[in-house]
Amino acid sequence: MQGEILWKFSDVIKTKNCQSDGECNVFAAAADDDNDDVEDDCKMTVQKKMKILCLGLRSSSSKSSSSNVVVVVVVVVVVAVIVVLVVVEEVVVVVVVVIVVVVVVVVVVVVVVVVVVVAVVVIVSLICL
Repeated sequence: MQGEILWKFSDVIKTKNCQSDGECNVFAAAADDDNDDVEDDCKMTVQKKMKILCLGLRSSSSKSSSSNVVVVVVVVVVVAVIVVLVVVEEVVVVVVVVIVVVVVVVVVVVVVVVVVVVAVVVIVSLICL
């Protein structure tokens, strides 16, 4: 009987319905003795797992936003180098083209990273309400 209880419990976690009494009642029905305790344990444990999941997602999204700062700093440095080269007026056309291509690639990467971070933040807010 214990194996069946554990299987149903893992099913509750997979469905992420930690607020659903129905799922916990299914779990409790698989137990022979004292259904109330089993149902309470189910709710508490699933909520703890959801909190851990939400904390993990929040910390990973904050890490990616700190990497955005690094990318922005790189872009600023590249732009500063272009400005210095243009002001000095000893610029070879090939160097300018290479620098412009690098800047465009970096800007595209920044935009993609920002879109991904926004998507992660939206998903985290939906899951962790």
